[in-house]
Amino acid sequence: MDQIKTIAGQRISFFELVPQNELQKYFRQGVAYLVNIFTSHYDALTSLRYYTHEIALVFELLIQSFYLLRKQATYSEFFFGFKRSVRDGQFLKTLGYKQVLVSLICEVLLPYLKHRLLKAFEPGEKLEKYVKLRKFIKITCYMVEMSLFSYQFRYLVDSKAQYFKPYLRISGILVRRMNHFEQRQASMQEGGSLVLRMFQQYNIFLLFLFMKYCEWHFRNNTTNNTSHQNAGQQQSLVPPPAKQQISKKGECPLCKRDLRNASVLDQSGVAFCYQCIADYVNEHGVCPITRVRATMSNIRKVFV
Repeated sequence: MDQIKTIAGQRISFFELVPQNELQKYFRQGVAYLVNIFTSHYDALTSLRYYTHEIALVFELLIQSFYLLRKQATYSEFFFGFKRSVRDGQFLKTLGYKQVLVSLICEVLLPYLKHRLLKAFEPGEKLEKYVKLRKFIKITCYMVEMSLFSYQFRYLVDSKAQYFKPYLRISGILVRRMNHFEQRQASMQEGGSLVLRMFQQYNIFLLFLFMKYCEWHFRNNTTNNTSHQNAGQQQSLVPPPAKQQISKKGECPLCKRDLRNASVLDQSGVAFCYQCIADYVNEHGVCPITRVRATMSNIRKVFV
């Protein structure tokens, strides 16, 4: 009976579980983004850029395995001070290898498979023959999301509910808050200096800072390289020649004499002698300045 009261007293608030789950999603996306940055900036890793999510999956599996075996919690749960236990009647037991395996499958592998299946069966011309399979996958994903929503909604409104995910209830895994004794025992097991204990306690937070630093570093380098390239291109560009006047003021561009019976051609707006431009248009059919097709109807006399 005392064990049941302890479990009830260690129940986690729904509003603590939401950021804990979001932290796990953001961490997964951050690792994939970081892997993508490294594979894009280093030529030796270019061939790995097509396996970004797989590399992030292996990395997350290693971290989750370490935390589940050593800390009895996922990394996001341990960061919030939570712990996983196996409920056996009125008693709580530590996680066994079976529960650790179930946790890894449901927390890491299934989200990866869901992402890959939805990505692979996106609507497209190449997959028209897999319409039924695509619908089946989407319906299955919706059913999983609905079951997850129902458990989380019940956990929110029912203070006696202990499970916020279906697989936790099936496998008998209880996520609860660590008590003071467990926190003190975990600190004693870590041992080492104060700096080492602080690092072990906040290593996930430090990893997030490292990821943000890498993002800033590579983005800053990319911006600087782009600006240097643009500056080099601007210096290497040959300036255009200075604009030359077609003719002197009051001079016909064709005969190089003073304008007589000045006329303007629509295609250029330049004044010519009427006889000069008329002969040129009749002979060539284009404007002598712009080389645009012209006829006699495009000649406009200028009356001064």
